[in-house]
Amino acid sequence: MSSSAHWRTTTVVEALEEHGDRAGERSTLPLLSITKARGMVLASERFKKGLHSDDLSRYRVAHRNEFVVDPMLLWDGQIARQRVVDAGLVSPDYRVYRIREGVDPGFLEYLLRGPTMKTRYRVTARGTNVRRSRISRDDFLALPIRLPILAEQQKIAAILSSVDEVIEKTDAVIAQLQVVKKAMTQELLTRGLPGRHTRSTMTEIGEMPEGWSLARLEDVAQVQTGMAKGKQIQAADAVEVPYLRVANVQDGYVDLSEMKTLVVERGALQRYGLRRGDVLFTEGGDADKLGRGCVWRGQIEPCLHQNHVFVVRPDPGWVLPEFLAQYAASTRGKAYFLDCAKQTTNLASINSSQLRAMPIPVPPPDEQDEIVRTLASIDNRLEAERGVLATQHALKTAVSGALLSGDVRVNVDQEVAA
Repeated sequence: MSSSAHWRTTTVVEALEEHGDRAGERSTLPLLSITKARGMVLASERFKKGLHSDDLSRYRVAHRNEFVVDPMLLWDGQIARQRVVDAGLVSPDYRVYRIREGVDPGFLEYLLRGPTMKTRYRVTARGTNVRRSRISRDDFLALPIRLPILAEQQKIAAILSSVDEVIEKTDAVIAQLQVVKKAMTQELLTRGLPGRHTRSTMTEIGEMPEGWSLARLEDVAQVQTGMAKGKQIQAADAVEVPYLRVANVQDGYVDLSEMKTLVVERGALQRYGLRRGDVLFTEGGDADKLGRGCVWRGQIEPCLHQNHVFVVRPDPGWVLPEFLAQYAASTRGKAYFLDCAKQTTNLASINSSQLRAMPIPVPPPDEQDEIVRTLASIDNRLEAERGVLATQHALKTAVSGALLSGDVRVNVDQEVAA
């Protein structure tokens, strides 16, 4: 007999019951929104301005521990338990369900937001394409689930909740380190090393220590544009190599977890090839991707870069790659990109001319080196904590998969009959 033999096979309708409670005169209740990562949150935390109708009387009321479903985005995991307030308002297009007796809300939340159910949502959704797919009310309620006895549900929820608490603490450490890093970067790039400068000067980028110079990026570095895809290649001269996309260039590090390849002429390896010490910059996209970059450490040889990723090759006699990357990621660096970028709704981009014209502070070489080493100590701690976080997420995936399937049983006070 399998370890999960005492689990009951049923459907979602045996765990949830829909209700149509509307706001009516309670339109002053707080507005709520579903997020893929965080579940249910206050709408004010997610949106800077209200995206709701002026008339909230038709909005649905979601009470604490009830489940809210966005039928248009359920395929992407948009289902959440309402744990934010005693009662709040959600879109009239959402569906709200109260939990049935004998089902633990914590367990059901982990189950319905887990990878197995997300796969079922995607398979069940119907539409002309993924982003226009919808899951009908009946199809959602008919999805199969398996439930252990209530005591085991509660124990599983408690275990997974404790794992989440550990993850949240690591997230908090990372967030605090980022605050410290931002403050320290601002201080070092506007006042220089502590005790080294007694005077400062005002420049076009703001306050700068006396003794530093200001240069255009094109005066201290070479800017290399990337390769566009789609060019026809002669088979005799073709070579397949990995290349960096915008998705690979993160804020402060390179993500090589998913690399794609490109067939190019051999001559392109010299023209578009990366070298150790190059500083990578993204052309744009969403505002958070604008000017995002890091230093290339030669992790893959050879490796090219797409035309939406710029490569900046600093002159070592003027500026260190690490110093340039730290400045570009600073408040001033990001402000330059946002100020000169071409912006449309939710999108922003820079071109190579704007990148070349970027003003760069240039401290003496020894001071650059000390600033880089000071900030690197925080970066190293951040990298270590991100590694811990990745391990914790992997552990949660493994543990939740085993517990929510019943492959691994937990001890409960109540005996399970054989």
